[in-house]
Amino acid sequence: DTGHFLRQQFERLGRIPVFIAPGNHDPYVPDSLYQRIDWPANVTIFSEPCFQLASVAPGVSLWGAGHDGPALRRNLLDGFHVAGPGRHVLLFHGSDAHAVPEGKAAHAPFQADDVAATGAAFALLGHYHGARLFPPSSPQCGYPGTPEPLDFSEAGDHYLLRLEVTETGISPALVPFA
Repeated sequence: DTGHFLRQQFERLGRIPVFIAPGNHDPYVPDSLYQRIDWPANVTIFSEPCFQLASVAPGVSLWGAGHDGPALRRNLLDGFHVAGPGRHVLLFHGSDAHAVPEGKAAHAPFQADDVAATGAAFALLGHYHGARLFPPSSPQCGYPGTPEPLDFSEAGDHYLLRLEVTETGISPALVPFA
């Protein structure tokens, strides 16, 4: 039911693109929802743990990667470099190495410096449910968190992450939502 509901909502967007980067709890595997639903043409699902290019708008490129299993422990950014002119944004599910809770395994671990080393201007991230832009002085990465609480333990504010892409750069903003 959830998959069919999502399909209907994404279809309602018409030509507005939807990009999905599966994570460790929802990897792209043979029996996943990603393969069981006939998604509309505006939906792109990044099914591999290597970055694939998707054109978003003139001068803006999105590079996405997805988990193909529940335990992706390598840094997806290691050795990756964006190519071509314009602004480049990364989309993936990964653990900021400075924020991994003690006793927890890191999934696709990386550091903020790794994003800059790819040549990308910003990384849109999934994994942690709390919203955060970092580094604070000049954000290169951002977790929007969950737009709505997933359970009663997720108290506090929830957000969407909006990127404004201009000729001069990318400006991220956390927008209150819940």
